[in-house]
Amino acid sequence: MTAWSSIERPLLRKPWQWYIAAALAFDTLLTSGCRSWSDPAPRGALMLYDYPAVPAIYHGEWVGRLQDCGVTGDRGIHLAVTAQTVELQPVIAVEGYSDFEAVFVTVRRDDGTDQRLNLDISTDHRGIRVSTGNGSRETVLRHCPTNAP
Repeated sequence: MTAWSSIERPLLRKPWQWYIAAALAFDTLLTSGCRSWSDPAPRGALMLYDYPAVPAIYHGEWVGRLQDCGVTGDRGIHLAVTAQTVELQPVIAVEGYSDFEAVFVTVRRDDGTDQRLNLDISTDHRGIRVSTGNGSRETVLRHCPTNAP
């Protein structure tokens, strides 16, 4: 018998109790809405795609807030991506890495100028970081479910 009172006695005395507590903490972290991105160090070589099509993992509707999915009019930050367009602007070039999912997409804007976007998808494919790369801040968007109104 130890000299611990019932208040001072550690709750996790057995190794399997520590294992369960760690597993629950890890699960809570994964489901808490945290997004993580792949380490950019092992990217491989940047290459221009032969056929300028945005990879399928980026297709769909991306929004700043999930309640804005499927909403028309003033809908906050919104990005619609297909194989050939980003926000209805035609894609003219796509560059990607041999060992990394991030891509640079160049679109032709209505005024005839080109805009280059950096799209970097999260490891769970439910979020993307978007930036124009010219000193602008990154914006994190969430993928709308396919059954959004």
